[in-house]
Amino acid sequence: MTLPNKCSHNTQRIQCNVPPSYLFSIHSNEEFMVAVSCEEHKMLIDKKIRSLQEKNLLPKGKIQVQDIKIVTTNCIKPTEVDYQDVFYNRSPNL
Repeated sequence: MTLPNKCSHNTQRIQCNVPPSYLFSIHSNEEFMVAVSCEEHKMLIDKKIRSLQEKNLLPKGKIQVQDIKIVTTNCIKPTEVDYQDVFYNRSPNL
């Protein structure tokens, strides 16, 4: 599964640019992935999900928080085009 590359938290329309460390999902009849969070915003995201559940904007159910485990491999070698893509399309300071 491909995850967002940034934390789901935003304040006054400013997105947190920190990579996520936690995956939030809701378990009711099914499992719904609802957010990802960095360490700093973990409690704020949890509070927001609970608030949205109380307002019936998200399904009721148990909130599960899982650590995101980064998986890497050495079998895929990046090319110069890959580096350019990361630099030009994913760098937040450009």
